[in-house]
Amino acid sequence: MIACEVVIPTVSGRTRLPWHPNKLPDWETATAYLFGGISPIAIGVVGKWRKPAAPPGMGIVPDPQNRYEVAVESARIAELREFLRFTCAHFEQECLYFNVSGNVEFLDNPLGWP
Repeated sequence: MIACEVVIPTVSGRTRLPWHPNKLPDWETATAYLFGGISPIAIGVVGKWRKPAAPPGMGIVPDPQNRYEVAVESARIAELREFLRFTCAHFEQECLYFNVSGNVEFLDNPLGWP
């Protein structure tokens, strides 16, 4: 099994408003069903990221988020990656942070942005 970590923002990337109360639990349930389990690593933390086009010293965006770990067989990592790309769209994000055993990727929204 390979440990995979994903960051799911708790607010919309478009409106910056919090999700409907069932949105995250429904996603957690779907993920557990499809991949056999999901474990929260950190719930309700606030990360930060910098807008790439922002001038130096500007463009820092607070990022309220939950972090999860999903353990999958190595043969299913591509399937998890594709599921998370559509999760990115579902949660109205430009991209999602995805860590596979220390190798970090930013998964793009398959529907484009904005």
